[in-house]
Amino acid sequence: MKKLVVVGTGPGDQELFTFKGARVLKETPVVFYPTKVPGERGTALEIVREFIPPTTPKVELVFPMVREREALEKAWKANARIIRSYEAPWGVFVTLGCPQVYSTFYYLLPFLEGMEIEVVPGVTSFSACSARLGEPLVLGGEAMAVLSASHLEEVPWEILGEFSTLVFMKIPKDERNLRALVDRVTQRGFKRVFYLLCCGMEGEVV
Repeated sequence: MKKLVVVGTGPGDQELFTFKGARVLKETPVVFYPTKVPGERGTALEIVREFIPPTTPKVELVFPMVREREALEKAWKANARIIRSYEAPWGVFVTLGCPQVYSTFYYLLPFLEGMEIEVVPGVTSFSACSARLGEPLVLGGEAMAVLSASHLEEVPWEILGEFSTLVFMKIPKDERNLRALVDRVTQRGFKRVFYLLCCGMEGEVV
């Protein structure tokens, strides 16, 4: 394979998927999609499945949810080999949200050297959440920080008071860590905290 097009599916609502993304999926010879474990229904694939012709091959790429660098790199290299060795002139990799924000794809990029890469951006989850709430993210000279909350000890708490808006992604699902996150945010002077889960998808929580 010589070329890979990375397509952001948006946050989950099919009506937020882009025209360009839909066109590319209709034309591609193959679709690669990420999962956490083998045989799992890929969220990104399910969002855009209706835009993919039934006869188009769909190839699973497993990205294990572990922290060990060696295990992760092994998976990244294996997935890159699958893409590179696939017998088609080009293909599509679908990823949840926008490829430019916490996407699994960019872990593969170092192992796809020499391939032509095109990115089709998607609506970010935090833009969809902001719209769902009817609240702007930033105005005027305000500043916003986007952070991962998957490991609270790695968050640069000491500088966050300089921002008007904080967007946390990869939120802890257990109540204790979620409460710890909210407490740390409010301790830094933020008066309003919104929590959204599965925005635009089945099971949405606001």
